[in-house]
Amino acid sequence: ESILKEYKRTNTQLGLTIYQKLITQVANAIAHLHTNHIIYLDLKSENILVWNMPQPRLPSNGQVLVKLSDFSISRVLSPIGTKGFAGTEGYIAPEIVRFTGDELYTEKADIFSFSMLMYECLSLNHPFSRNKRDHARELILHGWRPSLTEQELSSPTLILDLMVACWSEHPNDRPSAKDIHQLSSSLEFRHLMDVIEIGSREEFNDSNTLATVSYREINDNYENDNNDDDDDDIGIPTADCWFVRQSKQNEQSSIVIVAYDQFNAVNQQIINLGNCEIRCIYYHQRDHVILLADNHNLISIYCTRTFQKLNH
Repeated sequence: ESILKEYKRTNTQLGLTIYQKLITQVANAIAHLHTNHIIYLDLKSENILVWNMPQPRLPSNGQVLVKLSDFSISRVLSPIGTKGFAGTEGYIAPEIVRFTGDELYTEKADIFSFSMLMYECLSLNHPFSRNKRDHARELILHGWRPSLTEQELSSPTLILDLMVACWSEHPNDRPSAKDIHQLSSSLEFRHLMDVIEIGSREEFNDSNTLATVSYREINDNYENDNNDDDDDDIGIPTADCWFVRQSKQNEQSSIVIVAYDQFNAVNQQIINLGNCEIRCIYYHQRDHVILLADNHNLISIYCTRTFQKLNH
């Protein structure tokens, strides 16, 4: 915990590579315990021994080595679960808090604590310290979870999605430690910034997906469909992703244009192309146009600034 305090003192976030290595190693340790039918019960930064980790704002080789410590309240897990109240305020799973440990719970209680460790390493704050930490137990029982700043919400989507899955209210909705280790070990864990759905597989053909990206200049005009004055938190797009959709039911095609502000989708619109099959899409950056070639040997040109069709 002391090194996390040092990061906080210097106003320095953990780098994503450091974060990933830390999370992966802890997940691997928890998975090992669970494989051997042991529930840890007190997962938090204070119980993680840091053997090697880069100091904030100092050159380093990026090496990270952490280990779990303090197994004093760990329990052997029977096939039906275990009982007993244990853990640290703010990290204890709701199924333990709700019945003060008098009802059976499983190793998924550790997974809830893991989510709070993820939050702690991401925000450099104890869970619920931005609320009233003394009431963390009541907040957890009422379904509240720690708050995230705008900067923290811009973290890679797999980090956020995993954290949310781990702090699910129902134990069965939480992933296993083995699943966490597998996901956190992937390259996408620290790189994938956003995922959107542009159509269901049942409705659209995804076997030959075409897409391209057009980039906006600073002085490009941008019209948002939502004109509310209090919508200032919506960013100005810096790029547009153009996706071709081909219907499975007929030969109807369409273009889905998703506007991005850095790594976050902020707007989406659809252009229907009619009865055709798009074979090729090309972005001509100098002229700010998108060219679409279809199965009728026709080329359609769209302006990337106005999204209007220029000719056919």
